[in-house]
Amino acid sequence: MIRRPPRSTHCISSAASDVYKRQVPGKSAVLFGGFSSAKNVLLNDLWVIDYSKANPEKNLDSDVQGADWVKVENDAGPRPGPRRGHCMISSGTTLFLFGGATREKNQSEATVDSNLYILETGCKPWTWSILKTLGVSPSARMLHCMEFYGPTQVFLFGGLSISPAREKSVLSLEEDEEPCKALNDLYMLHLPTVSFSRPFAANFIPPPRYGAAVASDRNEDQPMLLIVGGLNTEYCYIDPFLLKEETISNDTEWKLKLHHLNKEYGETPLKESLRQAKDIIAQNDSRITELEGIYSELLRQE
Repeated sequence: MIRRPPRSTHCISSAASDVYKRQVPGKSAVLFGGFSSAKNVLLNDLWVIDYSKANPEKNLDSDVQGADWVKVENDAGPRPGPRRGHCMISSGTTLFLFGGATREKNQSEATVDSNLYILETGCKPWTWSILKTLGVSPSARMLHCMEFYGPTQVFLFGGLSISPAREKSVLSLEEDEEPCKALNDLYMLHLPTVSFSRPFAANFIPPPRYGAAVASDRNEDQPMLLIVGGLNTEYCYIDPFLLKEETISNDTEWKLKLHHLNKEYGETPLKESLRQAKDIIAQNDSRITELEGIYSELLRQE
């Protein structure tokens, strides 16, 4: 089995392609990029692992036997540059990759990427492209969350933005450098129209964080997302958040308006409450005046 360079902050996602004739649908995955601490370099190598024949019950003290790694070297299109902290998800034979701290060959300093890459694995050779989107796109970031929300939308949340003064040390992320900014903004990518939007988020919004974990049930009727943990620049979270979409229909709005209609007084609930409050205040003032008179009479009798 081919050895891969050790790495961290890489990404791996399932693949549904059989181009390399070794893969079984649902039993293979694609690995891209990461950071090699031993060599202090960013990576942009592309690997496929077929684990359909893996037997985890044997040789538990070493590599799992039967898992076969293949290095992809003849892919076409603009392969993303070396990077760490990016996200990659898959739908069928298409993989989506966004963000990450990267350094191109012609760059002296590292930057954070804001491009959305697509890797199509259903053709030969595998082909990279940069997806041009409509709407307000997410800012450049790393260590964010990205997952499918239903079959046609991609959810993107949070992450870490790097200031220009910090980009020189983006490989090490040393604590004594200028602080980075943790994010908690939410974006949705609608795949049929290739457009980004920032949906209104109600209730309690997760505080800014990076390095969180996200899971989706990919339910077509009522999808939900679970976000757990993450870091900001000072605190490590473990709180879970559940995200789901709720729609108020015209019928619901009509019922709400009907509920607020006061037929007896012809007033809105706010005006009715103000009128009742004024009546109570007047009654209390009258009672206070009465009690003050009684108290004064008692003092004279003493």
